[in-house]
Amino acid sequence: MKNQEKRIGFSFNVKMSVFVVLMLPILIKLGMWQLDRAEQKRVIETQIQEQQHASPLDICTLEANDTGLLQYQPVVLNGVMTESHVLVDNQTHKGKVGYEVIQLVNACNTSYAVSRGFVQGNLDRRILPNVDVLASHTVSISGYLYKQPANRFIEDAQYPDSVVWPMRLAQLDLHAIGKYADHPVFPMVIRLQTDHPLLFDAHWMTLNMKPEKHTAYAVQWFGLALLLFGLFIKQSVIRR
Repeated sequence: MKNQEKRIGFSFNVKMSVFVVLMLPILIKLGMWQLDRAEQKRVIETQIQEQQHASPLDICTLEANDTGLLQYQPVVLNGVMTESHVLVDNQTHKGKVGYEVIQLVNACNTSYAVSRGFVQGNLDRRILPNVDVLASHTVSISGYLYKQPANRFIEDAQYPDSVVWPMRLAQLDLHAIGKYADHPVFPMVIRLQTDHPLLFDAHWMTLNMKPEKHTAYAVQWFGLALLLFGLFIKQSVIRR
């Protein structure tokens, strides 16, 4: 007797087929989105590196309406420290919870917001950290400019007519700080160089996620799509 050849056929489960038809494009689209995000982050990384290697500019020569072109631009500033300083809440660094210290420095009829980095908070929220503001001291500042993304919740916030320093804010709002400053506030923050003596602890992240992590997520989404398709084929094959 001749051996009968086994033939392979397919039998598709309707519910399974609908699930695969719906999920497979979603998984692939998520993978493509992560690859696109990775490329965007690479472009931003390149821009940051190029900008931070540029020659520092005297911030007094810069126009406030050019902020779009000044992100991460190195700057220098000679000015006078003020007692006006803000504690930006909800900051974390090396497993600790605390504040970012933003202090106003006056120069050329303008107040500049200088980030002195992270200070640890007290477990008792009523106790604020004691910051040596060096008020009235003349200082030389070197760092780079940073403009935070717009936040509509900040724009709608209400503030009192007067303030006692330090001012504690959930998020940095330069427009609000400007209400209490000696001069108009420049609309970008100066983040101090990591070796600057006025810096407490640098905790800033230039990117919240590296391109490599986005790529890894893309591989995971594509892997799930491949696994789903493979299981669908396996369940649908019938050997006769």
